[in-house]
Amino acid sequence: MTDASGDAALLAALLKAVRSQHLDVVKLLVKEDFEFKFLPNHVQETPLYLAAESGFHDALINILESYKKPTYVAGPSNRTSLDAAVIQEHKDCIRSLWRWNKPSCEEPDLWGWNSLHYAIKLGLEDVVTDMLAWKKSLVYLPTGSENDWTTVIHIAASEGDVDMIIELLNHCPDCWDMLNRNNQNALHVSVLNNQDEVVRFLLGFNKCDSLVDEPDSDGNTPLHLLAASGNHVRELINHPRAKKMSFNKENQTPLDIALSCTVTSEKEKLMEDLCSIGLFGKRDFEVKRKYEYMPNLNDETGTGVKM
Repeated sequence: MTDASGDAALLAALLKAVRSQHLDVVKLLVKEDFEFKFLPNHVQETPLYLAAESGFHDALINILESYKKPTYVAGPSNRTSLDAAVIQEHKDCIRSLWRWNKPSCEEPDLWGWNSLHYAIKLGLEDVVTDMLAWKKSLVYLPTGSENDWTTVIHIAASEGDVDMIIELLNHCPDCWDMLNRNNQNALHVSVLNNQDEVVRFLLGFNKCDSLVDEPDSDGNTPLHLLAASGNHVRELINHPRAKKMSFNKENQTPLDIALSCTVTSEKEKLMEDLCSIGLFGKRDFEVKRKYEYMPNLNDETGTGVKM
């Protein structure tokens, strides 16, 4: 055994060897029997965490073999070594850490994210498959803070990752209707992030029909959010459950919101489709447009002038 100062010196040397990727030095130092070998330094770095973060797999294996049992020590920002490997997409390190200590994937970091959340965000489908095959209930662990949290299906939707959504639904078919902190479903979030491919996928999934007319905390349906974005997704506009005359908490319809936005070619297409909803929607549009655009009957080109 060494004294405390000797332990600290050996720990510093091991950290330096990992950073420098000197495998022979790492092998030599991990054989030393000192009490604080795997505790973090003053910035919460452990040799295992640094090996995972840098993708130094050979060193990581040597360090893991020296542990008597799986251990969890929080790293920087309260992240696990598995978190670090996932964030940096070091597949070999991920596999080894996963085999060594599966429960570590459930530990939240400083921002409430765990290894599964990061794997979903980064599109690491094989990692997600392994984690959910081990414990399906991981799907229901929210991420974020108490006042700003979301779920795995929202992460995948915001990234536009249809394959990941399919993977999540394969393991947990009932996760499609989960809501985030703002009472928004996956369709809300995909519209907000202009992920048209995800929007079309969800609209084509029979179980997701009910997502179309769900209001969020502000009373906005996905169609309200589409109108605000100025984007044009005809499949949502023409969906039989899209309530084009529904009002949000600001007493606005999707058309009201579209009219308040800057004019673009996409917005014009959007308004054209929204105006096909029937008498009241069409009338509302014509009244509002009457005062901002007046056709010039003497102009052969058919253009008009602003009023």
